[in-house]
Amino acid sequence: MNRGNLFNWLFLAVWATWLCALSGHWTQFSWMGNWAPQLQIALIVALAARAPVGHLPFLALTLGLAHIAVSVDSPAAILAAALGTGALLRLARGGIQIESAPVAGLLAFVIATVECAWFEFVHLRTSAAPIADWSEIELGWRAGLSTALATIVLGRVMVNLPGVGSLLRRKTWAVGASLH
Repeated sequence: MNRGNLFNWLFLAVWATWLCALSGHWTQFSWMGNWAPQLQIALIVALAARAPVGHLPFLALTLGLAHIAVSVDSPAAILAAALGTGALLRLARGGIQIESAPVAGLLAFVIATVECAWFEFVHLRTSAAPIADWSEIELGWRAGLSTALATIVLGRVMVNLPGVGSLLRRKTWAVGASLH
């Protein structure tokens, strides 16, 4: 890994940390509450559409570590969610073209909704009170919807953040005969 590539990953980590912090702030301290978009999910979906497939685990790990840096949630739960997101995006990249805004938005909706349900499940399992009713798990469709809209609107902006662009491939489709 050369020095320029290392700085690009560091820039990605900084942008991801800021976006995670902004999402957390909107969730807790603003009128948006449950409607706050998960901007880190919008970022990884936008980047996953254009990044080489080999970079997807590193993107997921970088965004997971950025989320850990600003969250009070369990680091193991955050890393599990991030790596699950990376695996889902790699699976999606194998079957569909996620560069179109509606498809990326739909994928972001699914990921954000599942992640909200996952974190709610983790909160219920780690709480001191005994769990009598699983109906408390909210599926997080509000956050999923706002994340989908953020992905559709801001996806093109997120892939052009300073320092992040050179992590992406230049062409939208990799050449089949290429050895790279």
